[in-house]
Amino acid sequence: LMKDKAVAGATHNIYAYRIQGDDGKCIEGSKDDGEHGAGYQLLKILRDRGEINTMVIVTRWFGSKHLGKRRFECIKDTAENALNII
Repeated sequence: LMKDKAVAGATHNIYAYRIQGDDGKCIEGSKDDGEHGAGYQLLKILRDRGEINTMVIVTRWFGSKHLGKRRFECIKDTAENALNII
């Protein structure tokens, strides 16, 4: 995904994942990419939904207008919408 120039050039690529390891244990992680706490919020969504073998990435471009805390709602809503499609 990061080989796509448009995605790689985004201001933020926030992600979280949960994968079942060979031993049956859940391996999970997240990355904020400059949006402090946003990766963990995505991970919490995956946990709450019981998602496994799933990764969600929200790509955000700064459009010169500061959204403040509202940007976190946009990030979470985008992740929820994407997960509802699959």
